[in-house]
Amino acid sequence: MIVVGCGTGRCGSQSLFRLVLSQGFAKCRHEFFLSMKGATDLEKYKVPFGSKSYSKAKLLDSFNLLRDSNKEKIMFDIGPYYLDIIDDIVNMNDVVAFSLKRDIDVFSDSFSDYYNKVRFGNNYFKTNQYWNQVGMTVPEVMTPDIARILHSKFYNKLSSKDLVEINTDDLNSEKIADSLSRIFSRDFSFKKIHIH
Repeated sequence: MIVVGCGTGRCGSQSLFRLVLSQGFAKCRHEFFLSMKGATDLEKYKVPFGSKSYSKAKLLDSFNLLRDSNKEKIMFDIGPYYLDIIDDIVNMNDVVAFSLKRDIDVFSDSFSDYYNKVRFGNNYFKTNQYWNQVGMTVPEVMTPDIARILHSKFYNKLSSKDLVEINTDDLNSEKIADSLSRIFSRDFSFKKIHIH
C-alpha cells in the first residue's frame, strides 16, 4: 500500500513525516521525488523537475515504479508534487491519499519568508511545475497575498477529491492519532512533536 500526503509545502509535512516514521510500521519518505539527488540507488525514480523535459506522465511513471517496488510494504511519502497527478492516483486501489493543510495566514507568512530566502534557482517551489499545478506563474518575489492565492487554489483542487484532510494544528492533539489510524488502517500512538 502507498500512502501519500499532499500539501503546499511549509504546511508541517516534515513534522508529520517524523510522526509516521516514529510508529515504525511504514517505509517513510519526505518529498521523496525532490530529495534524490546524488542517491545512485534511486536514479530509476528520478523526475526532471525544473527542466523542459518534465511532464506529469514522467512523474506518474516514477510513482507507478514506486508502487511496483512496494507491493508488500506500507510506503509513505508526502510532497506538493502529488497535486499534479492527484486525478490519476486517487482511485488506485493500492493508494491512499490525504491532504495536509496549514492555516492560510500562518502558511502565507511562512511560505513567503521561505520563498524569498531561498536563493537557489533550482528550488522546486520556484519551478514552473509547482505553479502550473494551480494555474499560476512563478513569482519573482513572494508576498503573503500571493501565498494566500496559492493556498486557496491548491486546496480547492484537492477539496473535490474527497480526501481526508489533516489540519496542521491537529498534529499536536490526540485527534491526529484517529485521523492517521483511518488513513493507514492501523492503530497510531499519539506523540507530541515540534512543528516546522
